[in-house]
Amino acid sequence: MNCIYLALGIHNHQPVGNFAWVFEKNYRTAYLPFLNVMEDSTALPFSLHTSGPLLQWLLECHPEYVSRVRNLVEAGRVEIKGGCLYEAILPLLPREDRSEQLRRFSALLEDTFGARPEGAWLPERVWEPDLPRDLREAGLEYTVVDDSHFASAGISGRLSRGYFLTEDQGYRFDLFPINKELRYLIPFHEPIEIVGFMREALEADKAARAEGDLAADAPPPLLVYDDDGEKFGAWPETSHHVYGKKWLQRFLREIEGAAREGWLRVTTPGAYRRESAPLGRVYLPPGSYSEMLEWSGGFFRNFLSRYEEANRMHKRMLEVSARTRVGAGAGPEAAAAREALLRAQCNDAYWHGIFGGLYLPHLRQATYANLLEAESLLPPGPAASFHDIDMDGHAEVRLRSRTLLAFVSPARGGSLVSLDHLPSRASLLDTLHRLHETEHDRLRDTAATPAKGAPGATSIHRRAHTAEPGLERHLHEDRALRDSLRDHFYLPGFGWEDLLSGSAQELGETAPPTYVAELPDETRCVVALQAGTTVAGYPVAMEKRLELADNPSRLLVNYHLAVGPPPGDRPSHHLPRRSSAVPAHCPSFACFAPELNLNLLGAWSDDYYVLLNGERPPSPRLADGGTHHDTTEITLVDPNRQLRVSLAWPKTAPATLHRYGVITVSSSERGYEMIAQATCLTPTWNLVLEAGTELALELVLTITRQAE
Repeated sequence: MNCIYLALGIHNHQPVGNFAWVFEKNYRTAYLPFLNVMEDSTALPFSLHTSGPLLQWLLECHPEYVSRVRNLVEAGRVEIKGGCLYEAILPLLPREDRSEQLRRFSALLEDTFGARPEGAWLPERVWEPDLPRDLREAGLEYTVVDDSHFASAGISGRLSRGYFLTEDQGYRFDLFPINKELRYLIPFHEPIEIVGFMREALEADKAARAEGDLAADAPPPLLVYDDDGEKFGAWPETSHHVYGKKWLQRFLREIEGAAREGWLRVTTPGAYRRESAPLGRVYLPPGSYSEMLEWSGGFFRNFLSRYEEANRMHKRMLEVSARTRVGAGAGPEAAAAREALLRAQCNDAYWHGIFGGLYLPHLRQATYANLLEAESLLPPGPAASFHDIDMDGHAEVRLRSRTLLAFVSPARGGSLVSLDHLPSRASLLDTLHRLHETEHDRLRDTAATPAKGAPGATSIHRRAHTAEPGLERHLHEDRALRDSLRDHFYLPGFGWEDLLSGSAQELGETAPPTYVAELPDETRCVVALQAGTTVAGYPVAMEKRLELADNPSRLLVNYHLAVGPPPGDRPSHHLPRRSSAVPAHCPSFACFAPELNLNLLGAWSDDYYVLLNGERPPSPRLADGGTHHDTTEITLVDPNRQLRVSLAWPKTAPATLHRYGVITVSSSERGYEMIAQATCLTPTWNLVLEAGTELALELVLTITRQAE
């Protein structure tokens, strides 16, 4: 065999909920200049996948770009790849949703470009063995996956240069391995070096045939490159490298030169399939690209066990999906609910890596906004019911009023897991707890010994991560999820900084108690919770009652705490020495502190702010911290969604209120970044630790919207 084939593929994507300026910036720096060069500088064919969210944006904002791509398709220059309409991870979806995502995207592509796709792009290239049936039933015939998939099945190197067939339940499907070396070479190395690599691959193929590892009449070797289009201008430093230094034009000239010499032919996967037979049959285990396997711990679904917040979002999606398919009817509202559900399945908010968006609140909020849009279009169901929504083996309580939807977890200390405001599509408690990430170790190492980044453009995966000085001081880890109405008993004398760092001393039990939940009236949005706990050796009976109300949208929370005599009428252990602020003649006491974590976005912006007793404090931003005495109300203002969320309690029971921004540190393609995940509100009241003491409180969380 005297020639080797090359299939060049590009994958362009922006997620549902990303900022409009991000779409436009990537269009200007990557998608448009790449198309300009491919139109003007070469006649070489390539395959193109443009994700559904990006294609919809292009059709609305830059239809001229879409028309130019269609011209290339009609000229036989571009092979369009299909996939999921909203770039969902197929294995995470119910079978019916897989089919709809695939079929609808193929129909959109055919309508837009005049050609129905044969090939599919798998979002994040996540493969599981049961996908062939779904893909073939949707009319798709092949996909590209990473060569690491094949290596895990015992096929690697020079034996994987072609394509293979697989099947599930008798449904054939073809698989092309993406060459990892090319992924790292393009576009970061000099074109002559990349062409040299291809020449070496051809020589290796000849050797394999001569040595009998490959049959002499085996199909001609094929190298597949298929990767993110953002590498061509949108990644850091690549715009000048790819276009300013004319890397792309020089690369195309080298490819064309090799083609004229006769030893290299440029093709597309579909064209190669029509000319060449598969190398054999293969059954691949679950997998993705090597970096994703590192981030996920080897299996994509591990994200759902590592990040409970991702799991909750996924299980909420499954619950809404089931309701859209059963009992939703077939009218326009049912169709709109399905559309919103499919948008909520966009993958980016469900996982974390350099490109994953779990840490990005605006992407999570977009997912929840679509789920809540679907929820608003579906029959509401009972006002109060039990349902294991997160599939942890413990039933949560679902409360649904006309304007609010809440889930309460009796097994997690009677905490409020979610509170959603349906008119604004706002998931008010959508946050992320601070947990240890492997990149935090690198950040600490970088802080101790600053690393020098590689000069010029290089792969994001191999870049030295940059961080602003002192960022490591913001690394904190939470002992529990950031659920709301999680009840604490603290040793007096702490401040908001102690809560932020986790150094405030708890006097209660390490694990929150499991509450017994009762639904007094299933026609009302009410749950009554009871549990017993121990505070500094004193037994405390706790009652907590949650109720949803409308006009205005409110969550009413009633607490009743009763201190009992300790075993043997003496505490099992003594409180540490009391703060000097506590009079010596007073009984020992603890600070009862129910915690709430609210996410209104915009935490760093001066446009988003808090009001304390109706007035702006000196540091009013949602991410700012402070301790405020004699407080009876705090209001969080979100001007973008025209929301005001107020937490109040009776003026006869003023509290010391602690507030701070919940800040995470994570890696992205731009380096390390701090992200505000929530505003933590912790009002505190003194609980005297003496048998017979009782404490009764009522908290009211009110959500108002200018549009209401």
